[in-house]
Amino acid sequence: MKTLILALAQIDLALGNPAKNLETARAKIAEAKTRGADVVVLPELWSTAYDLEHAATHASALDTGMFAAVADAARENQIAVVGSLMEMLDGKVYNTAAFIDAREIGGQGGGRGTGPPGAGLAAGARAAAEER
Repeated sequence: MKTLILALAQIDLALGNPAKNLETARAKIAEAKTRGADVVVLPELWSTAYDLEHAATHASALDTGMFAAVADAARENQIAVVGSLMEMLDGKVYNTAAFIDAREIGGQGGGRGTGPPGAGLAAGARAAAEER
């Protein structure tokens, strides 16, 4: 049985500065891979540091924007990345936890249908997942 190695990225985030946070996240993703990790976990809403005031500006569709940028980093480093980002869907912003591997992006919108970014599952709650 293969052991799955997780890396937890602690990042000093810059409020409302996705470009800077992406640069930092890319470095952490590369570092995790060099240390032998299979998956790196980024903080919640890592790209904006919870800049909810400008959520609509930061949000993008699941296959564009920051989601696509971190997918590029996952492919370049051949590592899976988990973290939440602001997703724009049907004109609403959601705090979406994304699992991004070297091939594709999968997302589970914690806030979909339950509220704005930051809303979602309570501690100990479970969400359904689909097998791919």
